[in-house]
Amino acid sequence: SDLVAARRSLFVGRIVEVHRLLEHLKHGDKVLVILEGIAGIGKSSLGHRVLEDLRDERRPVFWLECHTETTLDTVMWEISKWARADRSNLSSSLDEAPGMERERIAYLSNVLARHETVVFLDNYHLVRDPMLDSLFAVLCGMTSRTKVVLISRRRPALLVQAPAGSAVEEHLAQGLDESDRKSTRLNSSHLGI
Repeated sequence: SDLVAARRSLFVGRIVEVHRLLEHLKHGDKVLVILEGIAGIGKSSLGHRVLEDLRDERRPVFWLECHTETTLDTVMWEISKWARADRSNLSSSLDEAPGMERERIAYLSNVLARHETVVFLDNYHLVRDPMLDSLFAVLCGMTSRTKVVLISRRRPALLVQAPAGSAVEEHLAQGLDESDRKSTRLNSSHLGI
C-alpha cells in the first residue's frame, strides 16, 4: 500500500539490525526476541520495518501496542481477532482456552508453539500482568513455531523466569550515525517534511 511504501521510504539506517532480527526470526532457534532501548531511539520503527519485511514474505505477523492495562487475556483476544480476520485456525484454538491460570498458560503456550506466527508487542515495559511473562517464559522452554518480539524501554523481568539462553536481546544503545542522519534530512526535505 501507499502508506507502507511511504513508511519504508522514511526508514533510514539500522539495516544491520533489520537483517539480524530477520535472521533470528526466520532461522533462529530462540522463541523470544527482546528489542530494548531508550525512548525515541527507533525501536518501534525498527520493529515495524521487520514486520513489513516478514509480511512481504507472506509470513503471519501480529502487532499490538501495549498499555498498562494490557493483560494475557487482552493479548490472546487481540490475536484471536487477528487470526479470525486472517482466516487462521489459530483463532478457534485460542477460543477454547481453559479458565484456570496454570492450565491456560500451558494450553496457550502449546497452541502458539504449533502455529507459525510472529507476535510483536510494542511498549512491553508498560505491561503489569505477570501472566504474560509466565506465558512467554513457558513458550521459551519449548520448540515453538511462534516467535515473540518484545519492544521495551527496559529489560523485561520475564527473562529471570525464562530458561537461560532462550532469548535474543537486541539493545539499541545509540542513534543513527552521521551518514544515516544526513540521509534522513535528505529524505525529509525531498518529501517536504
